[in-house]
Amino acid sequence: MSENQANTKVDKKEEQTSKKRDIIKNIAIIFLAVMLVLTFFSNTIMNYSLPQVSTEQISGGSIKNQVRGKGIIEVVDPYSVIVEETRTISSVRVQEGDYVSEGDVIYTLKGEESEELEEAKKKLEEAETNYKKALLEGSISPEATGADVDLDSLKRTLAAYDASIAAAQKDADNHEAKIKDYERQLESIGENSASAYWNAKKVKADRSKELAERKKTEAEGKKTAAETKKSDAEAVKAANQADEDAYQQAIADGNNPTDEQIAAHEAFDKAVKDIAEAQKSIDSADKDIQNAEKEIADLNKQLDEIEYQIELAAATGGDINQSKIDEINTAIRNEKAAKETAEKKVKDEQDKKDKYVKEMMGKVNAAESVEAIAKLQEEITKLEKKALGGEITAPVSGTIMSVPKVSGEKTEPKETVATIRVDGKGFQTKLSVDAKLAKTVKVGDEVIIDDYWYYGVTANLVSIQPDKADPKNKRELTFELEGEDLAEGGSISLAVGDSNSRYDLTIPKSALGHDNKGDFILILVPKQVPFGTRYIAKRVEVTTVYATDDTRAAIEAEVDAWGTYVITNSTRPINSGEQVRLAEENK
Repeated sequence: MSENQANTKVDKKEEQTSKKRDIIKNIAIIFLAVMLVLTFFSNTIMNYSLPQVSTEQISGGSIKNQVRGKGIIEVVDPYSVIVEETRTISSVRVQEGDYVSEGDVIYTLKGEESEELEEAKKKLEEAETNYKKALLEGSISPEATGADVDLDSLKRTLAAYDASIAAAQKDADNHEAKIKDYERQLESIGENSASAYWNAKKVKADRSKELAERKKTEAEGKKTAAETKKSDAEAVKAANQADEDAYQQAIADGNNPTDEQIAAHEAFDKAVKDIAEAQKSIDSADKDIQNAEKEIADLNKQLDEIEYQIELAAATGGDINQSKIDEINTAIRNEKAAKETAEKKVKDEQDKKDKYVKEMMGKVNAAESVEAIAKLQEEITKLEKKALGGEITAPVSGTIMSVPKVSGEKTEPKETVATIRVDGKGFQTKLSVDAKLAKTVKVGDEVIIDDYWYYGVTANLVSIQPDKADPKNKRELTFELEGEDLAEGGSISLAVGDSNSRYDLTIPKSALGHDNKGDFILILVPKQVPFGTRYIAKRVEVTTVYATDDTRAAIEAEVDAWGTYVITNSTRPINSGEQVRLAEENK
């Protein structure tokens, strides 16, 4: 290849490389130019995708006051028909909307007596039966019936008996101590004297015989008491035998015994049990008597032997201490007699106390029974006076508003079974409004019915009172209603008031929003950025709407009255925190 041809190939290669560099440079220049344009016009491009809003500055101003609201229609002082007893509804004679005159039947009832009256009569029968049983059983004495018991007198009497018993027991214990002391003296003498020895043995035998005789006496006393109890029970049994036979015959015939027969049957059964228990006590006492008699017989034999030994000792030489022994024996006999007297007094005083307590218990039981019966009789009288009979009637004339009961249901004491709108009584409704807003109206102001359904109905503002639910911040407006087609439970829209007032915060009515959280506005919050200003929508809660007219609303909210703009319209719904763009007229 020649030198010229080689140079030509090199020049072509360099030319191609240069063209490639030019193309890359041009592409880079175009890219940088496009990026520069996008950077400078990015805000403008983005703005066209944002919702457009119209705004207006919040300011103070005057608004024509008018309280508006929707209230529930109520009857003025409706009459509640209340029953005082439990009864079963047989039939319902009226329905809601019916007119009734005083005395018209609303419900008919099953039976003639309330459950409360039937229960009270049952309790009275039980109380009277128990009282009769107590009389038959002897736990209440007829002469003590209904007597009052003075508690202070009862305490004093019991204290006196206890003091007398304690004194007598102390006296008996003192005599017992002296007897033991004399016995020890005899034993001391008996250590050096056969006569004294046998005399000491005689004293002990005498004491043992005395105890055995006392056991016999006590057993005989128990037997006598048991025989008396048995005799009394047999008398009760005999007195109730005829009624018992009638009771058993009624049961056999499948009939219900009378209350008297039931009471007699229970008294008869108790008497039979008392007889069996008394006989058991008699048998036990007889056994104790036999044992005591055997013990006494054995001790009599011992005493005969002791007497022989004493006589033998005396016949064989006497005893220099015999006079002392005789003196001690005499003292022992005297102390025993004194002790028996004291013990008898203890028993007599205890018997008196027991008798007194039984008598007082009879009086207390009688008083309680009589009082219980009297209270039940009084309760029955009251229930009978207010008894409904077989019907529930209208106590006043008027229109039936409600009859909640149906046939077969039971009424309950203090329950409302019907509500009547009394003749001459109208309808009313109430509105709860902010206390500040309530100051813009007064009783007697013109009221407009803002509800086509109630055309022809008139309303009158009759009272403005603190709302019981929030007396500090709310007021309750009461309106009297007159006209046709009014019915309890319906809703009616009202407007009242027609005066101008000045407020610190007023906004276009279109700026006021409402959702499930309450009333609110969206204000415009500017935010400075490197290439201009961005605008953010921010939600502000409206705590009170004081007044509105055709174009504006007076509000209470946490915003500044000056320099704050509220969004009045937007090209699409917006949320708090969302960026927006201003309409041309607001720039």
